[in-house]
Amino acid sequence: MANNTPTPYRCDVFHKDKNRHPLKYQFIKSIYYLHKLLQKEGFDYHYINVYNRKTDVYLGRQYFDKFIIDKPPY
Repeated sequence: MANNTPTPYRCDVFHKDKNRHPLKYQFIKSIYYLHKLLQKEGFDYHYINVYNRKTDVYLGRQYFDKFIIDKPPY
């Protein structure tokens, strides 16, 4: 059976150290789960730029210390 769970987001994760290259995630289901994954791996990011995966439209920015809200994928 195919996994047909929607993955509406594409994210670029920027580290607090400006010398490190940003991580690019092409298929993201939830910004909250991405945040928890990065915390578990010890990646100290500054912010995440969130884009619509299909249209590549910028949806918003999620900072590390702000309350996580999944952006509407429009």
